[in-house]
Parts: sequence; C-alpha cells; structure tokens
Amino acid sequence: HIVPLGISKSDLATIPRRQWLVKGLLQRRQTSLLIAPGASGKSLFTINTAVALAVGDGRKFGLDVREQTRVLIINAEDDLDEMNRRLAALALRHGYDNGAYRGQLLFYSRLDPSVPRFQLVERNKNRQIIEHQKLSALVDYLREEMIGVVIIDPLVACHCANENDNAEMNVVMSALISLAYRENVAVLLVHHTKK
Repeated sequence: HIVPLGISKSDLATIPRRQWLVKGLLQRRQTSLLIAPGASGKSLFTINTAVALAVGDGRKFGLDVREQTRVLIINAEDDLDEMNRRLAALALRHGYDNGAYRGQLLFYSRLDPSVPRFQLVERNKNRQIIEHQKLSALVDYLREEMIGVVIIDPLVACHCANENDNAEMNVVMSALISLAYRENVAVLLVHHTKK
C-alpha cells in the first residue's frame, strides 16, 4: 500500500535504527554482494566473517561485529573436509578454540551427493525463471535454527538463470531480497568480477 512520506522532529526518535550485524557490511533484512576476481580470498573473507559473527567478536579480523548470531554457509566449491581445514587454520592463526563457535556455524556443501541440490530459482514448463518451489524448505530451516546470516558462495552455483539476462537475474535477486527481508536475516552473496 502507498503511504505519504514526511516526518516531524518529534517523530525522529521513532525511526528504527539499522540492524547492523557487521557495521558497514551486513545488516538484517538486507542483501550484500562481495565481488572480486577469482582466487582473491573471497571465501576466506566470508569464513572469517562467519567465525566473527559466531563468536560475537570481529576485532581479530578488523570487523565491527554488533551481534552474535548463527551463520549458514551454502558453498558450491568446497566440501566439509576443506571447510574444516580452513577453520582449523583460522583457529591456529587467531587462537580460537573450535568449541567457541561449535553449533553457531552451519555448512551446506553442494558437493555432497547425499543432499539435494540447493537452487534459488528454476525454469517452469514455459522455460521462464521462477522462484524454486523448495525455497520454502530453506525458510523453514532458517526459522528452526534461528539463523541470522546466510552466505552463498558463489552465487552462480545456486541458480540456473542466464547471468547476462537482466530479467532472469532480477528473479534471482528478488528471491534473495525477499528472503532477507521476510526472515530478518542478512544475506551475503559471493560473486566473481568476470561474471
């Protein structure tokens, strides 16, 4: 519905503050993009960010973490063994006990053949891109597990849209923006500059 805009000085205190999880990077109900060339450390940055959110302290990574929360990493390039290697290296480098964030980090690898493939959108019988019918399963999971941040790395592996088609990519982004807003989560998308 359409509402008139305008606010008086007396109403300024009623405007809700932005819900930053990581100041300047992630806020609830918003979708953020991390775009950089291949092999530039995007995945490592997201893992560092996830750990900082899981322990509620980002000082070791130069991040201003405002809220401790659970993080779901949806990854299409690494398996569980590789993720554990990275987390072990991070723990050694920064002096973390892995138990400090056990249960706060949740990982879904698209490389695991035993789990169904996660897709944001699908093609209908007319070959049009539409929101995937199983996206509601992700919504249920976010609610059940009280997830605050969803990281999708890389974005291209979680949809079947033509990335050179603005209309198709608009469906992908609309699904993510709506998911973030409706479920009060921050969504971080990892994307390559060549795309």
